[in-house]
Amino acid sequence: MSLSEFRKDITISLLNEAGQVVLAWSVYKCWVSEYTAMPELNASDKMG
Repeated sequence: MSLSEFRKDITISLLNEAGQVVLAWSVYKCWVSEYTAMPELNASDKMG
């Protein structure tokens, strides 16, 4: 199996609380090289 078969086109979508897409990014011909799980996002958290 060649590496070209591992490459995928994906869309990453950011949803609001109603489940509607707010922002979306398209990524082409990519593959996962590293994954880090993020904690749940919380809009009420304050930065710095």
